[in-house]
Amino acid sequence: MPARHSHPCEQIVFVVSGHIRFTVGDDVVDTKSGDMLVAPPQVERFAETIGDESAVDLNIFTPRREDYAAREQAL
Repeated sequence: MPARHSHPCEQIVFVVSGHIRFTVGDDVVDTKSGDMLVAPPQVERFAETIGDESAVDLNIFTPRREDYAAREQAL
């Protein structure tokens, strides 16, 4: 399970399926399929699947996450 973290990127999350509880700073938001959430840069965040159904989300980072780009280039 991911730990609370932050990074210098804005993170836009689209929930494709399932239910996910997001903690962004002091805010806690329960989301479902079709919902979208924006986490600002440098704000601690955490996500966990809630319920019995698996969850899938699509994440967009701006500017791009250099750690992810480095892994892609290594493939």
